[in-house]
Amino acid sequence: WVYTAPKNLRFLDGLPIDKDVFSHIPNGMQVEAEPFPSTREGLGIAVDDIVFALVARPVEGKGWAEAIEALAWAQRRVSRRLVLLLCGAGPLADDLRSVHV
Repeated sequence: WVYTAPKNLRFLDGLPIDKDVFSHIPNGMQVEAEPFPSTREGLGIAVDDIVFALVARPVEGKGWAEAIEALAWAQRRVSRRLVLLLCGAGPLADDLRSVHV
């Protein structure tokens, strides 16, 4: 059994299971030498906009819908434009693509 972050083992707290039987695999990607193909300007993001990003598969439990709701809540409270970048591919992406705040 493997886990990607120590928090993934919290469900074992209080159970008589030896956590040493689990192996940790870091959750990340190798750094690519190529320049990132997108720019703020190309994405319609102004220099003064505050940008938030969520990188995860868009599936239930990964927080995409909650991130959209949180951004909408925050945007109602500040005058500066907030932008949320959602990075990932999965079943909820198409459903949430039409949500604009």
